[in-house]
Amino acid sequence: INHIGSKIDTDDPPACICEKSLVDKVEKGCLRCGGVLGGGVMPGFGAIGGTALYALNQLKPTAIATAIEEAIKAGASNISAAAFKASEAAGLAKVITELKALSVEKLIPGIMKSIFSETHYTEATKIAEIILTKKTQTCGLSSLGNPICHEFGIKFNIIDPGNRIFFSDKVGITQKVTEVVEGAKGAAANASKDAIERVTAAIKAHETNVINATYAGYEITIIASIIAILIIVLIMVIIYLILRYRRKKKMKRKLQYIKLLEE
Repeated sequence: INHIGSKIDTDDPPACICEKSLVDKVEKGCLRCGGVLGGGVMPGFGAIGGTALYALNQLKPTAIATAIEEAIKAGASNISAAAFKASEAAGLAKVITELKALSVEKLIPGIMKSIFSETHYTEATKIAEIILTKKTQTCGLSSLGNPICHEFGIKFNIIDPGNRIFFSDKVGITQKVTEVVEGAKGAAANASKDAIERVTAAIKAHETNVINATYAGYEITIIASIIAILIIVLIMVIIYLILRYRRKKKMKRKLQYIKLLEE
């Protein structure tokens, strides 16, 4: 209004000549930035962000599979150690349980410790020899009527319930111990397999969690960038609308004043 002259020619158009104010410059700047970001950059950035998220989701399964494969290779010694430990424990436990069921411990107390301090649980022949020696010492001719010796003989097929000799001590004990050891080997194999599956599953779970956490960080970064651009565009649009409203209001007052002067 300060630039409007006091002398106005009614033949002139109702307009005023004034310099661009800082508000006008800011308004147009916000309009340009908002237009560029909203009309070009933002859709393009959104497309890039969406493509990046899609690519991450496509790459993640491969990354998980690769990480698991490398971790399993790196932990092969640990997996083998766990499998061996589990198989040894299961096999030994199986032999001890079966020999106790055959009344070996009952006939010769403490023999389990003696057996497995001298040989491995898979050595059927050696185990049979130790049991045979101890049995001969315990069940001599003077102990034929010993109930425990009789029970032992029946379970090892050395005698039948009718007290008739069925097998010799060596044959009967060796056959039965061999059956026990074979069963223990099966139990050991199952325990080894279970241990391998358990350790491998733990490795897979760990590596999957690590990769998921890593990719989640990437996804959060991309989404945060998109949100930041949206907020910037929104702020510029709001500033533009406010300044535009104020400019229109100011121009309306100028036109009203000019009209008043013309009248």
